[in-house]
Amino acid sequence: MAALEQYKWMPITCFVVAFFTAFGMGANDVSNSFATAVGSKALTMKQACMIAAVMEFSGSFLLGGNVASTIMKGITEPKYFADEPQVLMFGMVCVLFSVAVWLILATMKGLPVSTTHSCIGGIIGMTVVCKGFKAVNWKGIGMVFSSWIIAPVVSGLLSTFLFVVVRKTILRAANSLQRAFKSYSPIVGFTIGFNIFLILYNSESLGINLPIHTSALICLGIAITVALVIRFTALPYIRRHVEAEGRIAESRVGLLSEMDDVMDISKNGGMIQMVEKSGDLVVEKQVPESVMNDTTLVADVKNDATVEEMHKNAEQFDPATEKLFSYLQVITAVFNSFAHGANDVSNSIGPLAACLTIYETGDVMQQAKVPPIALVIGGVGLVVGLVCLGYKVMASMGVNMVTVTPSRGFTIELGAALIILMGSAFGIPLSTTHCKVGSTVGVGIAEGKNGVNWKLLYGVFAGWIVTLVICALTTGLLFAVVVRFIE
Repeated sequence: MAALEQYKWMPITCFVVAFFTAFGMGANDVSNSFATAVGSKALTMKQACMIAAVMEFSGSFLLGGNVASTIMKGITEPKYFADEPQVLMFGMVCVLFSVAVWLILATMKGLPVSTTHSCIGGIIGMTVVCKGFKAVNWKGIGMVFSSWIIAPVVSGLLSTFLFVVVRKTILRAANSLQRAFKSYSPIVGFTIGFNIFLILYNSESLGINLPIHTSALICLGIAITVALVIRFTALPYIRRHVEAEGRIAESRVGLLSEMDDVMDISKNGGMIQMVEKSGDLVVEKQVPESVMNDTTLVADVKNDATVEEMHKNAEQFDPATEKLFSYLQVITAVFNSFAHGANDVSNSIGPLAACLTIYETGDVMQQAKVPPIALVIGGVGLVVGLVCLGYKVMASMGVNMVTVTPSRGFTIELGAALIILMGSAFGIPLSTTHCKVGSTVGVGIAEGKNGVNWKLLYGVFAGWIVTLVICALTTGLLFAVVVRFIE
């Protein structure tokens, strides 16, 4: 029998609310994994949702328990709740409820917010209202906050480095397509090998914790095997497809180059209606939508002069090479989705794990492992939220912060995923939003100071702060009102 059997309704309620919190996360935060892939046309929205459903769940189940442990005990000082463990249990229910409501409302409005900020803000608000500022683990908070600053900077620097290297060695080369083909298999092998390495090195959910050298050797063999299999099976097919697409793209460039000055663009069924000026003559043309959707030619930009100028000045690369990078970007988007599931599932599962542990033991100081059923609830919630509402925020993210093409998206995805997964393996609750924005800005800066929409970036920063404050206030208020009502 559980130590706090009389409060059985709390963990049951917590399970339900945790599912809806994960639902909100899947709907809102999945854009961090696939927004650039969709924005650059490497994936359609439907394809992104299907891939993310598998990878988000896999990441949450295989590595999510590591970070959930930190969320569970790293934000509050449990000793202040030792005499009233049921109060901390109820506090976790309030946290999850407030975060779920905020995430779903933000998603309905198409606003991308940080789920990590939402959860930690909620825990802080509940703790302060219940036990005062002394009960907040400020050292733990400081470590989390510092990671929110350091992680995007490191992600940005890594993605900048990756893009500069790719641009110099591949994109600007005379034989860029051939160089890209040579790089394809090793990159895929590395990506898959690195994922498996972190699972073997430290997967709390599966009870796997191999020595680092053993994990590295196993994954090196897996990476080499995958690279060879890709090289002799998938790559010949991809080569034929990319070269054919490249020839089509060149003819599209010729069509678009005939247009002197595009004055207006509108969509009519499968055609793009264009009003252009050629000399003194105003002409209306209908161009197939497929032409305008080429990833290296036209981006989905808002009617904003800053954004339009940013895309206009962006360096253009060989269309066929960009097409090959769209395949690579799918791989790195999958990598990023796995990382997102591994790190951000903790935002719904951490409070649930705390509630379950206290219910079973009656001890707020108990160090408990995250139960697999909690990870399953979180993973399923992510997938359902993604399928039902994920398209709203994914579409709003677009490519308005920087110019995104497959080659740029590839380096953004890879840089962010590497940092997020390393954080997950070591139990550090990074914000995937921060890492993704840091990587995006890093690639934009590589194009020069005008390569980033700074106005939009400042708005994103403001949104992070607002999210933290709103969730802290609403959770604290909810807790206070309900407790007073019960009394």
